This record gives sequence, C-alpha cells and structure tokens, in this order.
Amino acid sequence: MIKPDYNGGSIVNLISTLYDNFGSNHSYPVLEKDKHFDINRDVILLIIDGLGYNFFTQRCKEAQIYKHLHCKLTTVFPSTTAAAMTCFYLGYPVQQHALTGWFFYLKEFGCALKSIPFSTISGDIDMSKWSSFEEITGLSPKYSLLDVSTYLIQPFNFKDSSYTQYVSIGAKVLFFKSMSDMFNKLELIRKIKTKKRKFLIAYWTGFDAISHQHGPSHSKALEHIKKLSNKVLEFLNSSKETNFTLIVTSDHGFLDTPSESLIRLENHPELDECLSHPLCGEARLAYCYVRHGYAKKFINYINSKLDKYCECRESKKLVSENYFGLGKPNPKIEHRIGDFVLIMKKNYIIRGKLMGEEQKILKGNHGGVSPDEMYVPLLIFNPY
Repeated sequence: MIKPDYNGGSIVNLISTLYDNFGSNHSYPVLEKDKHFDINRDVILLIIDGLGYNFFTQRCKEAQIYKHLHCKLTTVFPSTTAAAMTCFYLGYPVQQHALTGWFFYLKEFGCALKSIPFSTISGDIDMSKWSSFEEITGLSPKYSLLDVSTYLIQPFNFKDSSYTQYVSIGAKVLFFKSMSDMFNKLELIRKIKTKKRKFLIAYWTGFDAISHQHGPSHSKALEHIKKLSNKVLEFLNSSKETNFTLIVTSDHGFLDTPSESLIRLENHPELDECLSHPLCGEARLAYCYVRHGYAKKFINYINSKLDKYCECRESKKLVSENYFGLGKPNPKIEHRIGDFVLIMKKNYIIRGKLMGEEQKILKGNHGGVSPDEMYVPLLIFNPY
C-alpha cells in the first residue's frame, strides 16, 4: 500500500517547485534536493495520462526518451485523473480541492456524479447548468499569481467542457486533434515572443484510452508509447536553439483488470443493504456510505466475505493520516469520501450499477494504492 509522498516526492511537490520558480509561494514542500533541476527558462509540462513508472521502466527501456528518466514520483490519493489532473491545474491535491474520484457523491445535489464530465451517473444529466466547479471545490487556478504566461494545450473534444473552462481560468487555451497536432501547437506557442517566460501544460489522453480498453499489458499500449517517444524527440530536435525545459510525467499508472477480477455489488445483496448511497470513487478504491446502525454488519461482511479482495479503512482516518494531502482539509471532503473506503487488493475491482447507467467494464483500471498505480515517471529534457 503506497502512500503519497507529499513531503518532497510527489506530483504536488513538482508543482510546488514550478510555482516557486515562477515567483509564487506554495504551501507544499518543493521536490527533494536531489531532484532539483534547472527550470530558469520557459517550461513545457507534458502529462501523459496513465503512464506508470513501473510500466515505463519495465517495458519502455528501448524507447528513445528512456535515457531522460530523472526519478519516480508518487501521484496523489486516489490515483486517478480527477484527483491528479485537478492537482496539476490547481496546484493542490484532494485534501484541498475535494474532487475525490471519477465518481463522487455530491451532497449539494443529493446524487452521485461523474466528476470531470460533471454529469449524473444515471441518465448522464449535465449539472453545470446549476453549479460550477469553483463552487464545488472552493478553489480556482492560480495562474495569475505566477510570473509567467500560462498556456493549456488540450484535446479538441474537451473544448466545450465545463471542467476545461474551469481549470483554464487565467490561462490561454489551444486545442489539438491528433498527436502531431499537439506538438504543432506546442511549437506554435514556443515561437511566440513574450515579455514573461512561458509555462505550457499539455495533456495527452491517448495512452490512457488504450490502457482502459485493452489493458496496459497489451502490445498496443507499448506501441503507443514508442510512437509518442518518437514525436517527443522530433519536437526536441526541431527546437534545439530554444531556451526551454520539457518535463514529462503522468497522473497515475495502470493495472490489468480482467473480467474475472470484477466484484459485482449486485452479487452481494447483504452488502448492498448496508449502503445508503451508491459506491463512489473508483473501481479500485470505493467510497462506501453506510446506513445508520449498519456499520457493524458492513464491517463483518467485508471481513468475512471480501477480505481476500479488499481492505476496509475508515474514511476519516485516511484524512487524518494525510493520504489525501497535507494541511487543513477542504470541509467538503468529508461528504465525498463516505464512512469507509474499500481499497482493492491485487488487481481486483468492485462496481455497483444504477438504474439508467450505461456501464463499461474496462480491461485496465487505476485508482488504487499498488506500486503500478501510484508511481509515475519524471523525465527532464533540456534541449539547449
């Protein structure tokens, strides 16, 4: 069970280091001394969704970018896009931003939502008509406090997303339609003359999509990283005379989760009876809202029937033990993590199903606390 290293070895500390370099104080420590690097220049942060450190070091040694591996970092808890990407954009982990997973129960609406699409799980109703992410998190991006010009380079299908509109407050946004187009957009911004240094955040989702659909061990996953590696080097070779640093990292890693690893809540009616709300969080880390008076029955069922598949932890203890982050917790977090958390063992996943929900069971998943999910690579390129 890997706990995020918020004291100097996580993606949060990478952001803290960048903020410090860009002239803004950050409440989290910077990266440990042996992980410092020269960023007194323009900075491009390329986030490859789903690229775990173990996958990269075990399967990608022949990729040409491998020699630029600097170290490994931990992601945040839980190890999922909603939690980690919001950290990259806002600068803080779940302890502060309170987007607790892909699925989360929102007390304000009285229902379970998909966080980044900001729509209901059942019926897929867009909730941005009634609220905003700023209201949901109580935070906003701090780009205006940085002594740099900030640009976000996003997939084209995110263009009308309320989440993208939220995380881009104070930044300029460009959208791309392909891998080549993403690097073309980076090149375009790289050439722009500005009085301030530039900070570019590019987000690539292709590897994550393949790993969910086929599993990270599939040959298509490795082929995709090799292709992306070649594009990175092409971009660097075309930009040799430019004073910038390229940082490549990820939001989380992956596990293969074949169909036989799935625990279906409907096959455990006694457990379902204990719950007042749907399972939320992730298939690899589920938040459980337990009915009043049913806690003992819930714990007994987990310990007697599901102990092989998951570990049960009290949600409030995970907060006090700083799994979600350091410092004062966002007051909204306690309503979004339930009473207990089921942390799945090995490669097991657990899912419930709501009426009206279009559910996909994926061959690759993340969100848990295994090394494959929690560790991400940090690569540094200084082309000039």
